Amino acid sequence: MIFLCIGNLQTLISCHLAFLITIYVGVRSLDNGTDLGYNCSIFLCEDDMIEEKTNAEHTTVRSAISDKIYGEIPPRPMHLSYLTKSCNPRYAAGKARLSEIEIIMDFGEKEAVLPIKAIIPNKDAPCSAIVFLSREESVPSEFLPAEEIIDRGYAIINLCVDSVSGVDGSFKDGIAKYISSSRRKKSAAGKLALWAWAAMRAIDYLYDRDVVDKDRIIVAGHGISAECALLCAAFDERISCVIANEPFGVDLGSAIGREYLYCPAFADEPRTDGISLLVGLCRGKKILIGSACDRACADSNYESDLLRKIGVPEVDMSEPCMTESATMHYHRRGGGEYFSREDWKYYLDFIEKATF
Repeated sequence: MIFLCIGNLQTLISCHLAFLITIYVGVRSLDNGTDLGYNCSIFLCEDDMIEEKTNAEHTTVRSAISDKIYGEIPPRPMHLSYLTKSCNPRYAAGKARLSEIEIIMDFGEKEAVLPIKAIIPNKDAPCSAIVFLSREESVPSEFLPAEEIIDRGYAIINLCVDSVSGVDGSFKDGIAKYISSSRRKKSAAGKLALWAWAAMRAIDYLYDRDVVDKDRIIVAGHGISAECALLCAAFDERISCVIANEPFGVDLGSAIGREYLYCPAFADEPRTDGISLLVGLCRGKKILIGSACDRACADSNYESDLLRKIGVPEVDMSEPCMTESATMHYHRRGGGEYFSREDWKYYLDFIEKATF
């Protein structure tokens, strides 16, 4: 495992053939508030006995965070179909085709439509695909440099989360009115769970196409969408890699007043361990996390505590740094909050040298 600290340049190389990072995260049981002692483990090797044990733990934690933090992700619709509204086969000087797709979902007596934009490189071999959870419908967008990404051989699905349900307390807009439970139910899905559900429908679309490598499906997001990307990856085995750019924005203080992101039970007992638990549940996938030195909303104590829980070594929070292992990447770049081309370069560089 390699740790590289940029600024005070500190390098640690460990040559163990079998290496295990174990992060202890307390999860309170649903009945009596006791600590379940869940081990969020990130493995660099395979062990069947450990695999069996952690799978049981993961089932317990998925149930706990569904009941107490994010809510229950809705089930897959009975039937899905796809309608291509428009297609530009010569997008980006002929490098790819850009299509506007409607995912049509059957909810019994009613149908709902989820719009996405798909960019597929004009190449013969199946390619990796990135499902990007965005606040914008346009492609490219401020946080999505589409041409640079397709130049590196990736397909892109742009999913505007506002088309599912807006970033507010209403659950009657968009597709939410078809899939959300009554907020009187303590485990009703919050906005993050609804957005994760929509990202899974975008992956359904990819799985029905022969142009993408189904072993290299990546979900990515920025800010609250980064936490949503982790949630989606934790619950969908089809995802092999997750990019969470600056997922540290919703600490306990800022979560108050934004309880709609979570299930109603969260308001009764707010907690800040969701991200570290999701990282543990993503064990076996590639986990890429980034941050910035000068984030305006940064709580350095909250962020450093989360980094410690997910196995990132202690670093100077005011200095750029980078940490990598076989399965995990973390970087902190200079400057303020943003999903920059520099961030994308760090992530794609790591993915392209990783073994899937």
